[in-house]
Amino acid sequence: MSGGISPLSLAGNVAEHWRTWRGRFENYLIASEFLKEDKSVQCAQLLHYMGEDGFKIYSTFKLETDDRNKLKPLMQKFQEHFEGKENTNYERYKLFSTKQGEAQSTEQFITDLQKQAAKCKLDTLQDSLVVTMIACGIKNNNVRERLLQEDNLPLDKAIELCRIIETSKVRSEVMSGVTNGATLQNEEVLSVYKALFSS
Repeated sequence: MSGGISPLSLAGNVAEHWRTWRGRFENYLIASEFLKEDKSVQCAQLLHYMGEDGFKIYSTFKLETDDRNKLKPLMQKFQEHFEGKENTNYERYKLFSTKQGEAQSTEQFITDLQKQAAKCKLDTLQDSLVVTMIACGIKNNNVRERLLQEDNLPLDKAIELCRIIETSKVRSEVMSGVTNGATLQNEEVLSVYKALFSS
């Protein structure tokens, strides 16, 4: 669909697809300036871009007549349909149980924490709790120690600190490898010289 967004995918992890699609749609409303239009026009845009399957789901909703032309209650209905009723305690449990996976990058781990925290209704505590959960769940002990040394570290600074420490570790390992390689080459050169002069 030229100038708009693709329909919502109802295959696979529908709840995750819905969260991503909703964010894209809300961004589209701002970019296209449809937020300035009448509420009924905004609702029509929502139903149009959701696609045929989304419209079929909409037809099953029981909405007050006035709510059918209001974007917020309509979005809430789709939210409940795709994700079920909110269970804040469960979402917080998932956040506080999150650990970095063996094959998971630090960037992806932090992104997953932020996405999960957004579901937890933490208000002003959200960023500081994400920093706490980075320290609790990250695999790199050096990063954990540094984060625990800092008090009231803003989330953006904590993320930057993770990047710096992990980048420094990688560079150190590369330099160590180069040094070891150079030492090996020097030893090989010396053995050649010894062989030449002893013959």
